[in-house]
Amino acid sequence: MKTKKTIIAIAAISVLTVGGLWATTAKAQTDNLGLSLTDRVADQFGLNADEVQGVMDNFRQERFQKRQELMREKMEENLGEAVADGVITEDQRQTLMEKKQEMRERHQQLREEWQGWAEESGIDFDALREYGVRGMDMGFKSREKIRGGGCMR
Repeated sequence: MKTKKTIIAIAAISVLTVGGLWATTAKAQTDNLGLSLTDRVADQFGLNADEVQGVMDNFRQERFQKRQELMREKMEENLGEAVADGVITEDQRQTLMEKKQEMRERHQQLREEWQGWAEESGIDFDALREYGVRGMDMGFKSREKIRGGGCMR
């Protein structure tokens, strides 16, 4: 029975995602009553909200990794064409690919450092999303836009 509920919940989450309702992490998606998508799915299907959040987080991470891989493959393809057209050499293509990977790794290190600092400092960016603060990029949006259902990534 629990497995059936879990499958139904996962299917519901997938439908919402495909429907374009997944703009950001589930905790950040709140309706006017302040309920997160995680809480709504958990309540609807009688599931543990932490488990639902875990499923959503895993899905988001897998989607992110797949997108990164597709972008890397496309970059390799495009740079291969540039080599074939004589715009760059094979060595330059390889250097560009290595530099891109280095930059990704540095970005991930900075993200981890930022998250560690926020935890040590007692700063909860999920709670600050209501105020337009999004975390590492420190982007800001007006509170009215967020509460009014305006654009939020």
